[in-house]
Amino acid sequence: MSDNFEIGILSLLTMVNYAKQQAALLGRRDAADYLEKAASCLYPEVQDKIDDDPELAELIQQEMCAK
Repeated sequence: MSDNFEIGILSLLTMVNYAKQQAALLGRRDAADYLEKAASCLYPEVQDKIDDDPELAELIQQEMCAK
């Protein structure tokens, strides 16, 4: 797994988490829910790569749970 791929995925998740927080702060729970669902719907081939790499899966889980 390339470092660029990992950095890209983690950057995407960081942006989505920030957008979710901002939407929630603005009282737009529906927008926050939509962003969360969008983040969980990665392309199947990306999901396959994540499933094959336990370290990357752990990093993503940590990022998704970050506050």
